[in-house]
Amino acid sequence: DVDTASGTTEHPTLGASRSPCVVLAAWGGHASTVAALLDAGADADRGDSHGQTALYVAASQAEHALWPAAG
Repeated sequence: DVDTASGTTEHPTLGASRSPCVVLAAWGGHASTVAALLDAGADADRGDSHGQTALYVAASQAEHALWPAAG
């Protein structure tokens, strides 16, 4: 369930997440979901409990894709 006032999620088994839905979508690599949430009015500046915003997460994910571990 999503609390539209706070933008947080409630998983039936795991409980509440303090991360905004848009940040969780970014961590999951779901760009179209991030875009839809932002279009619907999600706060792009709201971070998770560590202060990481969706933009930070997306940039972090892109960095990891661009710089894979040497193997």
